[in-house]
Amino acid sequence: MSRDFLLDLNKCTGCAACRLACEIENRLESGDSWRQVLTFNERRHPAAPLYHLSLACNHCGSAPCADACPAQTIKRDEVTGAVLIEEKGCIGCRYCSWACPYEAPRFSEAHGVMTKCTFCAHRLAEGREPACVSLCPTGALGTTPAVDGRGASVVPGFHADGHEPRIRFVPLRRGFRAPEMTSGLADPGIAAEPARRAPGAGRRISLRGEWPLVGFTLAASGLVGWVAAAMQCGISVSATVFPALAAGAMAASAAHLGQAGRSWRAVLNLRRSWLSREVVLYGLFVLVSLVWLRGTPGLQFAGWAAVAAGVALLFAVDRVYDVAGKEMSAHLHSAGALWMSLYLASVLSGSAAAVAVVGAAKCGLYLARKGRMRKRGRRWRPALSAARVALGLLVPAASIVIWAEAAWAAALGLAVVGEALDRIEYYLELRIETPRAWMEAALPADDSRHDLGVHWVRSNHEP
Repeated sequence: MSRDFLLDLNKCTGCAACRLACEIENRLESGDSWRQVLTFNERRHPAAPLYHLSLACNHCGSAPCADACPAQTIKRDEVTGAVLIEEKGCIGCRYCSWACPYEAPRFSEAHGVMTKCTFCAHRLAEGREPACVSLCPTGALGTTPAVDGRGASVVPGFHADGHEPRIRFVPLRRGFRAPEMTSGLADPGIAAEPARRAPGAGRRISLRGEWPLVGFTLAASGLVGWVAAAMQCGISVSATVFPALAAGAMAASAAHLGQAGRSWRAVLNLRRSWLSREVVLYGLFVLVSLVWLRGTPGLQFAGWAAVAAGVALLFAVDRVYDVAGKEMSAHLHSAGALWMSLYLASVLSGSAAAVAVVGAAKCGLYLARKGRMRKRGRRWRPALSAARVALGLLVPAASIVIWAEAAWAAALGLAVVGEALDRIEYYLELRIETPRAWMEAALPADDSRHDLGVHWVRSNHEP
């Protein structure tokens, strides 16, 4: 029978015994537990309660990780209801960790696959509780029969988001301050030592780990723009350079995988995963483009078919990042794959009017995004922004307008550099909501005296 985790916030002391139990039971490296313990109100704000959340995979009724997985290796165990990763089929693309708002899937550097809490399905099958539950010293963590269709209890710092997480909370009693293992911190003016972040906590999409994807998206956008410019303006497409660039882009994408040898499995979830759709559409675009490049009589329509496949491909590329928070939507982001391709196509065409119109639109989107970031107090990188606008937009447009064909190669090179800078910023700005971020957002401002604890208790109909 399926079970839900049950956490009594009145009893949890944040001792992290559950994390240690998880490491031991699953033979994980020290510090690599699949469970994390987070503290709400670490800074001891007087208008907010203090409590701890012990969180692992919530084995959601509508699991976003399973929907995102392109290899279809995340499935629900029919006996226990646990959502499990079949590691033998995992390609290590990390996309499930982007889609999961609870930071459950973790990438194993040693094995090149994703791992996560299994709800100790092997113990449940034997009629035993999960290890984290069995070794909780205060009885704060437990399990209870699952209630289908029921979301998690309302708790500041934890969102259900329609995923039906299999966890329920016993909320704090009115006026009750959660017990803690630390001492000497009752004075709210004394800053508490932040709890140790669990592996993978915080932003999980970063430039450091996504260089291959920067190369792939830039190359794919350029290739589609090249074919589009050829069909519209009649420029030539090299039958040797094009396949080489296409193969290089594919190799860059595969380099991002923990298990590149299983990359063929990335096409298995066309029904639900945008990543699977991206892979299939890229293959279709390249294949149709190569047919067109052969120049076989009667197959010239293949050029426009390649353009159509390319547009669909870039649409899928942009949708892959729907799981992440961005300052602008995918179709209004200056670094979106469709916008990159359109701009590069205009530069490749050598049309001053096209470069001016598309460049102005991209510049407007870019500056609007930066303005929003600055207004919200986000780091907006003024020096990099100036370089991106000047080198990638203004100089190429001026070169084509003033010097035309004489400066075409330089203009194209600078345009590519500008698009690369914009795409790099795209990854630097990506954010995924996490329980820690939810907790920080739920805390009152320093000058607020609103009693979150009382409001929370009333919302749960506590006496």
